[in-house]
Amino acid sequence: MAQKTYQIDDIGKVTFYKHRASKTIRIKLNGGTVKVTLPSWLPYKTAVEFVKKRKQWIANNQAQRLPFIDGSIIGNNYRLRLISSNSSNFSIQEEGSIITIAVPLDQTSESEAGQNRIEKYITNILKRDAENILIPMARQLANENNFNLSSLEIKKLKSRWGSCNNKKDVVLNLYLIQLPDTHIKYVIFHELAHTVHLNHSKEFWSLVEKFVPDYMTIKKEIKSHSPDIVVSRP
Repeated sequence: MAQKTYQIDDIGKVTFYKHRASKTIRIKLNGGTVKVTLPSWLPYKTAVEFVKKRKQWIANNQAQRLPFIDGSIIGNNYRLRLISSNSSNFSIQEEGSIITIAVPLDQTSESEAGQNRIEKYITNILKRDAENILIPMARQLANENNFNLSSLEIKKLKSRWGSCNNKKDVVLNLYLIQLPDTHIKYVIFHELAHTVHLNHSKEFWSLVEKFVPDYMTIKKEIKSHSPDIVVSRP
């Protein structure tokens, strides 16, 4: 798939992907990231001009993650506590639902480096939780419903909640652990269905519907979530 990245005023970096199956220009927002797909025959310049005309729409719909501050609520289960430390290094401690991160006195949690360090700690926690909860859940659902898997992993995916290849290797996004159980099960059955139909054919969706009767509603709802750390205020 051919691709190019352009810097567009008031938007930032935008990556354009040429795809044979695309019939129109489509803009996809993922947190602060803007991605555009376009037909393989269409010049990049045309797509760039299209995006420029949609600046206001992008600004109105682009979800920006809140910065990590003391008291931030992470996902559904954690509260972040930031404290100062005489140590020269960041450190983390978990106690129940409280994540305490000690920030060196010569650094600040508001800086880019500080935010990146906090993000790394939280990502590791979410991945651990996803491995402990989602993998057993997915394996149980697969076994109970006669789906055959080759492997099952938790990874950080930028734009998808899950994936399945032709070898029946299933990957679930670590950020999935933050979604409601109904949405989690939809994504799991979506990927399990791909072990039978590696496409989005009528047969594929019929199989998904067998296990998730209201999948169409959930499919629409899940579009309002971005694969990222969910940060909210108390």
